Formats: sequence, structure tokens, C-alpha cells
Amino acid sequence: MKAYFSFSLAFLYFLLNPLLISASAGDWIPEQIQCKYHCEKNYCLKTESPLDEGVDILIDPPFIPSKQSVTPNLIDIFLLWDCQSLCDYQCQQLTTKMLQEKIANTDLETQREQELEIEQFHGKWPFVRIAYIQEFWSTVFSLGNFIPHFTALSKLNKNQNIYLKPNSNNNNNNDNNNTNLLINNYKLVALMGCCAWISSFIFHFRDLIVTEKLDYFFAGATVLSGFYAISVRVFVGGDKNKQTKYGKLGFLLCALIFMAHILRLYFDWSYTYNMRFNIFFGVLQYIMLITVGISNYFKYKGNKYLNVFKLSFTPIFLVFFTGLSMSFELFDIFIPSLQIDSHALWHCMTIWPSFKLYDFFIEDHKALMSSQKEDNLSNTSDDLKRK
Repeated sequence: MKAYFSFSLAFLYFLLNPLLISASAGDWIPEQIQCKYHCEKNYCLKTESPLDEGVDILIDPPFIPSKQSVTPNLIDIFLLWDCQSLCDYQCQQLTTKMLQEKIANTDLETQREQELEIEQFHGKWPFVRIAYIQEFWSTVFSLGNFIPHFTALSKLNKNQNIYLKPNSNNNNNNDNNNTNLLINNYKLVALMGCCAWISSFIFHFRDLIVTEKLDYFFAGATVLSGFYAISVRVFVGGDKNKQTKYGKLGFLLCALIFMAHILRLYFDWSYTYNMRFNIFFGVLQYIMLITVGISNYFKYKGNKYLNVFKLSFTPIFLVFFTGLSMSFELFDIFIPSLQIDSHALWHCMTIWPSFKLYDFFIEDHKALMSSQKEDNLSNTSDDLKRK
């Protein structure tokens, strides 16, 4: 949920596009280069290092990790850590420790003049592995975000079963089956959300090309499924005829768009394209979510049996709340003592809104079903009067 376009652009830029720049400032620190070179040469059984060309090599580097620290154990091997990747990681830690010592022994004015600060490596902060996890808090909060989507599946099933109980009137059963296509759409969103946050969990646990791509693919699937579900809610609602005519067509269209999206990335991986794709459908999705809230207000404001505030202001509030929480992404901060960064904080802030979003979907669906039943009774009454 995005409050303003600027927030959405910034969020998707940083979240879905973290590696647009091929290298970070930390990758070019001389001590980091020397450390990696000598570590790979001495411990990784390589005849030559990828750093051989164009590097002024010192005979004695300022620091180098121990052989034991870059020798992968069984868990490292299982998580696809090898000597080279461990050299890179350990050298990042040693380089960061060097920077921290310089900062601690330098006054603020000199720090500004020399631009002394902790640097990123490969587009990420130098996190310390905790229990073999590369980004501990992002991993934990990704798992936390999985929970509301997972629990939503059972909530949506329970709500759907209420309306699918046998009824003596077959026409009513058909109406229920069609209007419950909305719930099926929300279940699809929840399922894609589960896949997306599990992928995020794996990616933050171990950053590899394959885990990165899975994270990006399912992020796109989540955005597109949300766009489809809310589009159906806005333009089709609970109208069974429109559901039959346009619901499946819309699903097929979105499925084809997603397949084309995956093929585009498979044959020509582009962070810029991926960013634009998610921005486009993400912004549309949340514009329509606000539209649902506004529409509900005018539709139900005179109904004393419904919670109009919950049905109308909840989606708008969630958009603004999530937009404000995205400010963490604008200020790319890192707190070494806590091993947490702004991206992890943003993940933390999205857990509660996800619970509330599915609660809104369910309440909105109940109100829509109730409203449709009233309309059907009214139409039946009018027909009887005409007869």
C-alpha cells in the first residue's frame, strides 16, 4: 500500500531494484581489494584470482582472515558457501571493523572531511552472519510477514463456507458460488503472498542469484494478483453475470501478463524493467484500493447495521500507514550494534497492515453479499407487485 507516488517509487526502487549499481563504495576500498586477493590466493586453491588484472598488489596486506574462517564446514556447504564467498564475507567484516575503528578515533569534523562512514558491499550493508543467516532481521521479519497471508487462507475459507452452505433455492446457491469468486481472488492474493514472503525469507537467509530471482518473481506475482483481485472488486463487485463474463477473462489476461513478464526477465534480466513493471501495477492496485474505500463510504454511510468506518477508512488508512513506513527505505540507514537496516525495519512495519488488509477484505465481502441480498429481495418484491 502506497500513500503517495513518491513513496511507491522509492519503495519499489529500493526493494525490487537493489543491484542497479554493479558495485558499492565498499567494494573499491583498497584494504578490501587486498584482503580478498590474498585470501583467495592463499586459501582457495586458485591459480589466479579474478582480481589479478589492474590491481596494485601489496606483498603484505593490512589484514587477512584466518584459513579456518574461510574453510566451509558442512552447514556452509549446504548453504552454498565456498572459499571465495567466505573470503569476500570475512574481508567485508575486517574492512568494516577497520572503518569503525577509524570513526571511533576521529572527531566529527574530520569524519565529515574524510567522508568516513561504514560502506555497503555489493549493494548491501556488511551484516554479520547470525546462525548462518546473512540478514538476520530481514529474514525474521519476512517470516513474520508470511504469517498474516498464511492465516488469511483459513479465514477466507471459513468466510467462504458460510455462503456455500446447502440451500433449498438452487438459484441462491449459484449466486453464492459466483459472488464467492471474490473470496477465491483474495485467496489467490494470500497464496502469492505466502510464496513471496517465503522467497524473501530464503533470499535474506542466503543471497544467491537463484534466490534473488525467486524473490523478484514472486514479488511481481503478488503485485499482479493483488491488482487483479482489487480490479474485480472495483469493476465487477458481486454481480454474478459480470463475474462469469469478465472474471475468468481478467484472470487469464493477468496470467498471460505474468508469463510474459517471467519470460522477459528470463531471456533478458533487467532491474529497470522489473522496477517499472511493479511500479505500474502496484500504483494501480492501491489507487483502486482507495477507490473501494471511498465507494463504500457513499454506499453504506446511511446503513446503521454496518461499520462504515471500517469499510471505508480502513483501506485508506492502510495506504497512508504503509506509505509512511516506507520512509525507512528513503533513509538508507544501518545500525551495526543491532545488525538492522531500514529495509528490515520496513519489513517489520508491513506485518500488522497485512492482517488488517485481509480483515477488510472479509468485512467488505460480507457487506457486499448483504447488500446484494437486499437488492435481490427488493427486485423480487418489485416483480411481485407488477404481477
